[in-house]
Amino acid sequence: MVASIFLGAFMGLLHPAVSHSLSSRTLAEDGISVPRLKTDFKKGDTPAKWAEGYPKKWGSEDYRFQFNIPDPSDTFNAMLTEDEKYLAMFNGSHATFVDVNSKTTISTFGLSSGFVEVGLAIRSIPQGGYEIFTGGGSTIHQRRVSSDLKLTGDPVSYPGDMKALQGKRLVTSSKAKFTIYDLSSPNRTSVELKNPPAISDMSFSSDGRYLSSVSWLDMVADLWNTTTGEKIIQFPKANAQNRITRISPDDKHVFNTLGTGFVRVYSLANLTAEPKVLGAFRSWIGTCEWSPDGKYLAAGDSGRMQVWKFPEAQLVQTWDIDFSNSANSSYVRDALHLTWLDNGSKVSWTYRYGRYMYDFESNLKYWWTPGYDDHAWRDGGVSFLKKTGHVATTDGDSRVRLWKI
Repeated sequence: MVASIFLGAFMGLLHPAVSHSLSSRTLAEDGISVPRLKTDFKKGDTPAKWAEGYPKKWGSEDYRFQFNIPDPSDTFNAMLTEDEKYLAMFNGSHATFVDVNSKTTISTFGLSSGFVEVGLAIRSIPQGGYEIFTGGGSTIHQRRVSSDLKLTGDPVSYPGDMKALQGKRLVTSSKAKFTIYDLSSPNRTSVELKNPPAISDMSFSSDGRYLSSVSWLDMVADLWNTTTGEKIIQFPKANAQNRITRISPDDKHVFNTLGTGFVRVYSLANLTAEPKVLGAFRSWIGTCEWSPDGKYLAAGDSGRMQVWKFPEAQLVQTWDIDFSNSANSSYVRDALHLTWLDNGSKVSWTYRYGRYMYDFESNLKYWWTPGYDDHAWRDGGVSFLKKTGHVATTDGDSRVRLWKI
């Protein structure tokens, strides 16, 4: 796992004002636009209820952070340190660290590679302080930040783009080569995957021994030995563009999403056994993630989020938008950016520019969305600050908001 709580989003195309993009298939509650649902998550037979004061729109947050004056062409993204002490924000040329509790800026420094750089990950290091990974100019930069949040030492650069980061291992892609680096070794020893396809997504096992991969272009899914770079197995072909793969946190299963509208889930203990198949889905599976304990798998497609219990592969939750009264199907959008929070007791995703969160324990639901006069030009991320009881959202207007729950 990457030792940071990722909140940001990469630079995207300018989208129209949210007030112009909201479909007629929304229901106004206290002047706030929310999706009209056919089915919601529930506890037992009781559908989810709104948490007190919800739904909410931008402007009603408890606190708001921003780096520069927001602009549709910016490269803003943000992430929280795993210890929940600091918020790091990136604007393409600089990084700034803010103390989450005091709301004060502790340090700001330049990213001097000469290219626009996007924050990729932050992780704590044993000697104190943090390592930050940024990407720009087809190069990954690894920098150390001291405990007083100042740059120290020389940056380390890796050619290519980041494909995966877990513990001591980093995977980069450059010119059709996929290289696994051992970040714990003094010389950062590396091994290349042998005869790889055009890989589009990757996932490490929790111990870093295995790497799963899928290829959109070559329509294959594979499992690799990270020590040797050798392929362990190529899963049966589906003759479809494979989009997402994840090894479960308990290392019991690995799934591959297929362009045919299905998810195949294989047992890592018996790779040649028939997979469990989830679906059919309405469209491309835009987001799919295991819960932190590996006991649940959630997947989002067109206007819908579903959760299955494992190893039974039993469908247990469905969130489904009601489009029955709409004459224009072009407003259908995927549920995206799925994130499990608070050790799996909460789950969150985006629909259009709003963000939904469900609490499995309390059976309460939350919705944060732009107002009619707000503008958004990208999607964002989310995190839960357990120490303070806040949800942090990086929103489509290049701001980070804190919401007390």
